[in-house]
Amino acid sequence: LLHDQPYAVVRGQGGAGKTALAVELARWLVRTGRSERAAFVSMEEYLDARGALDSLGRQLLPGESYSVAQYPDMKKALQPVERALRDQPTIIVLDNLESVLPDQSGETPRAAAPVEELFQLCEALLDADPATRIVFTSREPLPSPFNHRARHIGLGALSREDAIELVSQVM
Repeated sequence: LLHDQPYAVVRGQGGAGKTALAVELARWLVRTGRSERAAFVSMEEYLDARGALDSLGRQLLPGESYSVAQYPDMKKALQPVERALRDQPTIIVLDNLESVLPDQSGETPRAAAPVEELFQLCEALLDADPATRIVFTSREPLPSPFNHRARHIGLGALSREDAIELVSQVM
């Protein structure tokens, strides 16, 4: 999916392995040279676009003491991150998006900024370089512009046989 598309959404119940799958995918993409580096942002920790950009900047610009607070606005703060994305193909994992998505009644979670700001940031990150990829994880479907069903991968429970095989391999 990520070979042809700029993003994928891994959906499933809590504990289904969404984060583990996304992180292992990112590691594999870097290990196989399909991506040169990976970055990870938990949206449980950063509830807005500013916090997510700050975390990404610190990961993608090591040694530069990057901080969004150094810039007069988000547009200026985004520029060095966009340059870094153009320098190297990058896979970005944005984990636990349900933490910032509006609930059934349209209410944004307390302390979370409107998700539209985060999605504008994601679009800018993807526009920075055609090789940039994003993997979202969420318990809930994502709204527009990241709501293309063909890019959503649903995780469910393992079959009994698969669960027994996994446990036997781990043990």
